[in-house]
Amino acid sequence: MKKTGLLLALFFSLGCGLMENVSPTAPNNTVNLKSTPSSTPAPTFCQVKTGIENGGLLNLRAGPGVSYMPIQVLHEGESIVLANIPARNGWQFVKVHSIEGWVNKIYIKCEAQK
Repeated sequence: MKKTGLLLALFFSLGCGLMENVSPTAPNNTVNLKSTPSSTPAPTFCQVKTGIENGGLLNLRAGPGVSYMPIQVLHEGESIVLANIPARNGWQFVKVHSIEGWVNKIYIKCEAQK
C-alpha cells in the first residue's frame, strides 16, 4: 500500500511539473496541418528478365540474398516496381502487386527514365 501511494505521488509531481510551462493559448502550441509537396520520386517500372523465354522463374525473397526464404515466384516478363530503397549487394527491393521483397538485379530490366 505504501509503494502505491509513493508511486502515485511521484507520478503526479512529475506530471504537474511538466505541465507548468505549457500555455494552451500560446501561438507556439499550434500544429501546422497543411500538406507539403512530396519529394518522392516517380516509381520505376521493370520486368523480370531471366533470359529463359518459356518458364523462366525468379524468386522474390524476404531479404537481400539467397539465404533468405523465397516468398513468391516471379515469371519471365512479369512487371515489378522498384521501391525507393537502395540496392544491397546486387539485390533490389521491389513491389509486385501488393507483395514486397528482394530480387537479384541481374534478372530485371527497367524502362528508361523519361
